[in-house]
Amino acid sequence: ADVEVFAKAAEWILRHGEFYKANYIAQTQAAIRTGLARAKELRREKSPWIRRTGTTVRGYYSRVDGSVQPYALTLPEGINPRSGDRWPLHVKLHGRAGTMNEVNFISRHEGKALPKEQTWVQLDVFGRTNNAYRWAGETDVFEAMADLNRTVRIDSQRITLWGFSMGGAGAWHLGLHHPSKWSSVGPGAGFVDFYRYQKQTERRPAHQHLALRIYDAVDYTQNAFNVPVCTYGGENDAQLVASTEIVDAAKKLDIDIKMVIGKGVG
Repeated sequence: ADVEVFAKAAEWILRHGEFYKANYIAQTQAAIRTGLARAKELRREKSPWIRRTGTTVRGYYSRVDGSVQPYALTLPEGINPRSGDRWPLHVKLHGRAGTMNEVNFISRHEGKALPKEQTWVQLDVFGRTNNAYRWAGETDVFEAMADLNRTVRIDSQRITLWGFSMGGAGAWHLGLHHPSKWSSVGPGAGFVDFYRYQKQTERRPAHQHLALRIYDAVDYTQNAFNVPVCTYGGENDAQLVASTEIVDAAKKLDIDIKMVIGKGVG
């Protein structure tokens, strides 16, 4: 999967004509070169990228449809699965990116240097692009986590979940639906319901209204009792209403959710 993920990315961008920007051509060529280099390493029965310090794009085969899916894994210094050490994990959910495809996701992450002073493992989820980490996008988060556990020992008591904008919506959704999986949750803005976020004043027909509840993380505010949550956003960001909506709901339940507001910023 660590090789095929590059071939699939190149095939799909060609098949669907998703060259949204001029530099996507170069990004596709780079993905092909990386995939070919890994294929040569595999023929020598070597996989040096698996424990490489910094950020590396990995792949796994999804149980949803058998497809190969990418994720990005950033490893600090000193990873050694034979040592028995277990590492804290940050699961990061990206915001909506209307022109991002698998080639562009690879380009954003593959081969990036380790950020200064990072001492934790970080998983950047693809989430099947832009579905706010619902449906197969939700499954992608947990399947990617399971796959990285094959090569890195993760401390299950120190897994934090965070994201901004659409990633914030995903953090609210996954954080409050699965509070036992996280040591902390950090949603940045992001919607928590359908009607307020979409500025809808009329209730939809019953079959739509009930289906739309999949977006309503605010309905599960009570689960914040079971996991520390710190939400954040800009004072002038219209999406800040999402954070305040859940914070207000939590207060009514006598649950403390920390809130950080960037004064004077969007």
